[in-house]
Amino acid sequence: MRLKYIAISSFFIFSASYADATNEGYRIKNYQEVLKKVYVDANRFEELKVDPKKSGGSTLMGLVSRLMGSAPNSTFEGMSVQRYIYSAFRGQSLLGVSHGSSVDADGILINVVVHYNADANVKGVEILEAPEEVAAAVKSHKFLDQFKGYATEDFQVKYEKQRRRLISHQGRALKEIKTPSTGVVKNYFDRILRSVRYNVAFVDVAYFISRLPMLDTQSRRISSVSTGAGSPEAMVESARMTSPSGDRSKNFIAQPSSRKN
Repeated sequence: MRLKYIAISSFFIFSASYADATNEGYRIKNYQEVLKKVYVDANRFEELKVDPKKSGGSTLMGLVSRLMGSAPNSTFEGMSVQRYIYSAFRGQSLLGVSHGSSVDADGILINVVVHYNADANVKGVEILEAPEEVAAAVKSHKFLDQFKGYATEDFQVKYEKQRRRLISHQGRALKEIKTPSTGVVKNYFDRILRSVRYNVAFVDVAYFISRLPMLDTQSRRISSVSTGAGSPEAMVESARMTSPSGDRSKNFIAQPSSRKN
């Protein structure tokens, strides 16, 4: 039977005044220098600008929410927040992708950047432009090293097929990553982990999926999708599996800005 997944607008309720405004998400300063330290063999970098409202809207954010298992923070992660995705190349070959997101830790703004290789595995996580006390506390315990090597799906959740709101599976990273037991470091790390989970879900949907079926190219919204299970997780997996080239590095919504190296 042909099943359709219709955009679920009930995930997010935005006021008209908020939806009409676009806030700046985290944008890496001097991104060529920052990325060169991560992708040492790269000789070209690009900044891709993503406006979630125009690039999938509530369906995009609904997918992100489902993969996270919770709603994105409207201030730093919402549909009206302009996002930036960075690509590193050697010639025409993609070496990796980076994306930054912000999180509030008791009034302290922490900017978390996740670096991915071309296969959508986490290459590293770093804190940029955060208070020294935060960066030092986290780095001293090497908690950020735990993220390396995990695939994007290792941070995501899945739901029961019959009871769609009940989580039936948590990704490997969510089970294995160790959180500090006490102290101020725990508070920082909990917020960083939360930011990484959003980052991973957003980049997986907005960049690494090479194609989503039935994408309306005029409105750039996903109106409906035919999937076996009819779930967002199935839609994401279907898009991965049905890529004609098998290359997950192509993005379906990100548009390059004029900032290039």
